[in-house]
Amino acid sequence: MKQERGFTLLELLIVTAIMAVALAVTSDMFLGLLNQYKQQSKLAETNIEGIIGLELLRQDVERAGYGLPWVIPAGLTYSEAASSAYAQICNEPAPGGTSNPPRPMVTVNNVGFVDQASGAMGIGQADYLAIKAVNIPGSGSSQLWSYLTTSVIKSWDEPSENLAPTDYVIVLSPETTAASFRTLALGSSSHWYATFQNLSANGFVPAQLSPQPLFVYGLGTTAVPTMPFNRADYYIQGPPSSQVPIPTRCAPNTGVLVKSVVSQGTGSMGGPLPLLDCVADLKVIFRLDTDNDGIIDYNTDVLNDKSTAAPLTAQQIRTQVKEIRIYILAQEGQMDNSFTYPSPTITVGEFGLGHTFTVGANVNDLNVHYRWKVYTIVASPKNMRQSS
Repeated sequence: MKQERGFTLLELLIVTAIMAVALAVTSDMFLGLLNQYKQQSKLAETNIEGIIGLELLRQDVERAGYGLPWVIPAGLTYSEAASSAYAQICNEPAPGGTSNPPRPMVTVNNVGFVDQASGAMGIGQADYLAIKAVNIPGSGSSQLWSYLTTSVIKSWDEPSENLAPTDYVIVLSPETTAASFRTLALGSSSHWYATFQNLSANGFVPAQLSPQPLFVYGLGTTAVPTMPFNRADYYIQGPPSSQVPIPTRCAPNTGVLVKSVVSQGTGSMGGPLPLLDCVADLKVIFRLDTDNDGIIDYNTDVLNDKSTAAPLTAQQIRTQVKEIRIYILAQEGQMDNSFTYPSPTITVGEFGLGHTFTVGANVNDLNVHYRWKVYTIVASPKNMRQSS
């Protein structure tokens, strides 16, 4: 009779143990690969957000000053941002506007995170940046222009480049002297705006031949304008916020970098446009040529005069500001308990004007388990010189 033999209990136990060890090792490897995949996915997501959102900010910085009047007729009144204490600080001198021309950009230092409904939240030390230009909205008639002579309101051959009859516009007189260059033109009844179809009826077409045509800029609004330019504010929207939720993967005390356009009709802040999640700090530094010799000789974060510390006027900003640097500290990826950030602090900024962000030195500090990156935007204004 043929002898049949099976596995003993001991052999089964040994095989089971080996399989358990193999499964445990494989599981650890799989979980490690999964965690690495999640980290790499979030890192890629953060980098894509950074490329898109920060490019929009850079473009707006370069737009600063486009279409702005350099001379405001005496007695003209207009209003600007009507909500949020920090938004109002960036207004031109109140009440009701003055004969001071609008500044291409204004900053408020160390505001911290902001919720436009309640003001600063008291978290962090982020700056607040306001940029002023006709084409700031980036769409619609704010991207269009035309010109006037005594007999012509210019229409372009490409229909999409023409202002529509009901578009609200402003008119600037180029002139030839520094005292009158880019003066905001007034129509009948001292109106500084009109719809494109009513320029002639509202008295904006010059009655006699002008040395140069008058420039016409669309304001990109269907509401009656309140200011002869457009404006976008950049800041960190902080928690808690009903307008911009903070993703759950973000580190404590981080917010969302947003852009908010001031409404032409009401002066209220438009719904924030999220640009970059998990942002801890925002720093703005201006590099100036104060003696007009072509060499940058002064760095400031408050746009003050080098010698007197008085706020720079619109003309001084146009003349002296050669470069704007914006530093944004943001989290990369998500929390990783296996990772420890190599430095206890991060400097956000340069030239002795930066903020210091504390990561922590203890493994129990939550911030040490996040990867951090300082994005730097370097831009030169393109629309603040007389040639523009």
